[in-house]
Amino acid sequence: MAMTIEGLAFMFSSSILLQILACAIYNNWWPMLSALMYVLVPMPCLFFWRRVNSFSSQSRWWGMDQRC
Repeated sequence: MAMTIEGLAFMFSSSILLQILACAIYNNWWPMLSALMYVLVPMPCLFFWRRVNSFSSQSRWWGMDQRC
């Protein structure tokens, strides 16, 4: 499990680095708008998640049983 997380973290950080370098080398910063997706995509899961508790009286919250 640890190797998988380390590998994903390395790939994510290297992709951000390469994107910044590509924008800096060609002096064109418009492609950095795609980096905005790294922030926007996980927002629904961050805002609308709820942990399922077996002692809870309500089993559903907006139709979501588990975290995204």
